[in-house]
Amino acid sequence: MKGSLKFLDIIDLIISMFDETIYCYNYVVETVQDPEIKNLFRKLVEKERRHLDVFLNFKTRVCEEKGISDELCGPPDMQEFFKFIIDENIFVNKRQKDEILKGLKSPLDALKLAKEHKKNAILLYQELLDYIYDRESRLAIEKVIEEEKRDLGEIYQTITKMSTGRT
Repeated sequence: MKGSLKFLDIIDLIISMFDETIYCYNYVVETVQDPEIKNLFRKLVEKERRHLDVFLNFKTRVCEEKGISDELCGPPDMQEFFKFIIDENIFVNKRQKDEILKGLKSPLDALKLAKEHKKNAILLYQELLDYIYDRESRLAIEKVIEEEKRDLGEIYQTITKMSTGRT
């Protein structure tokens, strides 16, 4: 990404990534046979849809209604952090989606992909909180972060159980 990074750029990136993530999670639901994994990914899809709604509402409520779309996203050193997130595509994106899905050889691979997504989402959303002053939006995004953390815990527990052969 070149040039100045605007707050709205970050929000638009997050919104666009939800579609790709939901697509990938639905792919897992349709292709895995394990009912536990299938159910877990169904729940993740529903949560991702709710999280997408939070960010769409945030964009409308704060970015558009309060006119902050032209404000830079923090100090210059933080702009580099956000540029890294965009340039390195730390979430599933359109260009990588098919390649990533072909690489999923087992339910464990799918869980590891979801684990990475959740870790990256938590990191990004926590950084965003430094730039959100609207109380209602802050609370909504803090709730998303807490849900992401719980999801990460459930994913980790499932990975551990599968890796050790415990049921």
